[in-house]
Amino acid sequence: MLGLQAGVALGGLVLGGLMGGAATAWAAATGGIISLIATAWFALRVFSGQRRGRPAKAMMRGFYVGEVQKILLTVALFVIAIAWLRLEFLPMFLTYMAGLMAFWLALLPVMAGANE
Repeated sequence: MLGLQAGVALGGLVLGGLMGGAATAWAAATGGIISLIATAWFALRVFSGQRRGRPAKAMMRGFYVGEVQKILLTVALFVIAIAWLRLEFLPMFLTYMAGLMAFWLALLPVMAGANE
């Protein structure tokens, strides 16, 4: 999953460079990196080895807390990228969305097998 999102960030870097130059490439890569960092945080928070063998209620609470933390981290990273780094919003947001879509599209084969 993280490798796929890293590929999206790299693809955004290349595509941004071809379409709009260095500033667009940097913004697009940053959007992909924000997606990658948020997903990695969620994975570490929710799927760490400490969580095994815990009751289902505690595990679900961990998922909810991890998702809220992921959203807050994403917002904070966007604020930093826009306010501090002054990156172009559109290429950054589009690559972030592509990274998010890659996450969900990668889950489709898993979800399709769950109904069998």
